[in-house]
Amino acid sequence: MNSKIIKTYNLPKDYELIYRQEAKPTIALIIMTILGVFTVYFYPQIGSLFLMVGLFGIFFLPGKALTDFTPEYVILFNRADKSDCTIIYYDEIIAWRYIKGRRFDKLEITLENGQIEEVECFARYMVTRYMRTFARSQEKRGKR
Repeated sequence: MNSKIIKTYNLPKDYELIYRQEAKPTIALIIMTILGVFTVYFYPQIGSLFLMVGLFGIFFLPGKALTDFTPEYVILFNRADKSDCTIIYYDEIIAWRYIKGRRFDKLEITLENGQIEEVECFARYMVTRYMRTFARSQEKRGKR
């Protein structure tokens, strides 16, 4: 079995990144900032609030990768030790499912050896899109 926990500095340097899911909603923050710039003229309080929150998020919120999708494997960066990550090859996945929750969603992956890996998710459409592209037959549907 090739899926395992490795150090992030041991990841292949030339892997082909298809999609990276991050915890920082950069696009939403940029839209909020632009909306704040245009709204500040008509509604100064609301516009300046949007502008300040957007700029604060862009410059001061830390960005953290949650998952990386490649053609051969998915990388999960949800380890307690921030220098560790889990590399999971698509052909070693028995089942996976996307679980929608109240506070956050999560991707649950069951491996051949019975190990279950979970990662918090914030982009349901993109995560399910790439998991269905590379591991469609392993998708487990239904309630939690």
